[in-house]
Amino acid sequence: MRRALEAFRPVSAVKIGLEYHSRWWEPDHDMYGGITETDLDVTHIWHPSHGFHGPHGVSFGYYNFGATAYSYA
Repeated sequence: MRRALEAFRPVSAVKIGLEYHSRWWEPDHDMYGGITETDLDVTHIWHPSHGFHGPHGVSFGYYNFGATAYSYA
């Protein structure tokens, strides 16, 4: 088991949460949970899949790993 655990190598990972005063992505863009893929270094934006139409919301404005996240780490 020790050899198996030593075989893993750590990689950079970054997750940045953004809190908004409203969940604007729901009424304005009909986005109710899921991931938006981009062609930018941001790559993934996660939208919460709970608390729909709540008073405020948190979205992951950046989630990445490996070489792409290294510059942020």
